[in-house]
Amino acid sequence: MKSLVAFAASLCLMVGIGCTSSETDDLIYETGGGKTDAVRPFGTFEQDLPSGREGFERLTLNEDRTYEVILQTSCDSCLQHLMGTYRFAASHGKQYVVIRHDDASFSFEYKLDGAKLQLREADSDDWFTMTRAAGAAALELDADDNGGKFDVKEGSQVVLRLPANPSTGYDWTITATDRSFGYGTKSFEASSNGPVGSGGTTKFVWETVSPLSLVGEHIVKLEYRRASGPADQTFEMTVNVVAP
Repeated sequence: MKSLVAFAASLCLMVGIGCTSSETDDLIYETGGGKTDAVRPFGTFEQDLPSGREGFERLTLNEDRTYEVILQTSCDSCLQHLMGTYRFAASHGKQYVVIRHDDASFSFEYKLDGAKLQLREADSDDWFTMTRAAGAAALELDADDNGGKFDVKEGSQVVLRLPANPSTGYDWTITATDRSFGYGTKSFEASSNGPVGSGGTTKFVWETVSPLSLVGEHIVKLEYRRASGPADQTFEMTVNVVAP
């Protein structure tokens, strides 16, 4: 698809111009904390591309509004790994994901149907379909798993939920991890029962798919503390990523 190729070329800095679109001139962007009925395509999606065809091989949309893209170019072995931020938007009943890279924006209308994500670059009639990445069920951990060692298949998510109340000034912070496993994405889920400020859960999500293999053991340490001062609580886990 010509428009997708141009997008890939721009992201790879092969051309020095941004992307403009009359279709998306009146986009209404999501606001932090705003409620919506739109289904959001969080997670990792893949598509099998024919040899020599440019396009998204893998797309990951994290809940913290960061993304990762693996692009296949006309050179089969020349995969491009890109990272950045994105936002959701809407216009005339259509849902869009707007990807930012450097100073350029690239808007895609999307439709999510179960495990299938359809994408269409703005001002193009061409849709392409990606499928949610296969893998074992996510590894779900909580405070009771402190000090444990856990196996997870490569390609699965690691989800850690810990009770927290940021209104007190305390929150969970990762104090030790390795470069390949990283810090994951962090969010806060307020309790649905109780008044404002009653606390909730801090959630961390790690993806075990990367251009670099994550197979092996990864030790992650966290502390529950204020910005300054000693830790009130600690948490440690060892995640052993195994090849599927």
